[in-house]
Amino acid sequence: MAPRSPVLLPRASKILCVQTQNERPCVWFEFDEERHGVDEITFFIATTGNQFNMPLAAKYLGSFQLDGGTFVGHVYYI
Repeated sequence: MAPRSPVLLPRASKILCVQTQNERPCVWFEFDEERHGVDEITFFIATTGNQFNMPLAAKYLGSFQLDGGTFVGHVYYI
């Protein structure tokens, strides 16, 4: 299984993209400050060249590179 990270986001957040900032992968999202509550979103990172079993419901968000492109991560979420 790919590494997973559950995150609490404001209810009905719109997940936009994944990119690196200061050599760290970051996920950007939009949310409505008027909505109350949170949703738990689980992010998965799969790396190029490694096998992984991704849940069928997972959606692809994007890919990012670190260390001059020697590390490539592919981010999915549920």
